[in-house]
Amino acid sequence: MRLFYRKKMLENRHFLIGIFQHFTTVADTQVAAYKDEHYVKQLVDYVHKNMLRLEEFTREEDLGLCFKCPQGTYLAWIDSSQSNMTGDELQNRLVNYGRVGIMPGSTYGDQKCLRMNLACPRSKLEEGLKRIKLALEK
Repeated sequence: MRLFYRKKMLENRHFLIGIFQHFTTVADTQVAAYKDEHYVKQLVDYVHKNMLRLEEFTREEDLGLCFKCPQGTYLAWIDSSQSNMTGDELQNRLVNYGRVGIMPGSTYGDQKCLRMNLACPRSKLEEGLKRIKLALEK
């Protein structure tokens, strides 16, 4: 019986070492990428364009949402104070009708805000905006 447990411990140890090596490689790759100024500039520009797209969306669609493009973050704080819904109602519509996984501001202390991660492919952002519109027009 002891031999069985010892063998399992060794198997788990090798598995954990493999996982650690994988994450170390991922971390090393990320560090190398961020040292490349061209890569970082492209990344910042891409996220900024996503921010501008969200700002345009909230300006053009009459959904009770307001957003001003921030500096230095990939997180968008969307003001929903002009909507006719409570934070819970808004969250319910987004999650259950639009199928949008967006963080309610109440998680961060502001009931009338939503937090959206814009460090994503533009296609994912556009799909999310389409779903937000669908959920809030009902």
